[in-house]
Amino acid sequence: MLEKRYTFDKKKIYFEVTETSLSNNFAVSSKILKEIKKMGYNLSLDDFGTGYSSLAYLREFPFDVMKIDKKFLDNVSKSSKDKKLLEAIINMASILDMKIVLEGIEDKKQVDMFEKSEFIKYQGFYFSKPIEYLELLDRYKQ
Repeated sequence: MLEKRYTFDKKKIYFEVTETSLSNNFAVSSKILKEIKKMGYNLSLDDFGTGYSSLAYLREFPFDVMKIDKKFLDNVSKSSKDKKLLEAIINMASILDMKIVLEGIEDKKQVDMFEKSEFIKYQGFYFSKPIEYLELLDRYKQ
């Protein structure tokens, strides 16, 4: 096993799973994810809101993080209905003790709309476009 060969903190490793990958075989997915969780790793539900059974996934699978899809942020500054829906999703995740990642942040306005919280993290082009591993090392070497 990896643990015997390498020393690392399991709590810093997140297995990221998309909603659509779960729908292929619910029973098998459930068993595998529960085993991963039992081993001490974290689970992250990616692209929340893009599948058909989002709420069932929250009940059945032991996720630590909910990554809310960009589609829920696109019109949040223009539509009060979209903002209320996003706030409801964030509240639901908080009630379930899940950390939240808002995907697709493209401007400062989107960051400023949400209260700074230890449960909310941001991801998107506003911070950085995807970069190659070696470029990442060069950028943060200093």
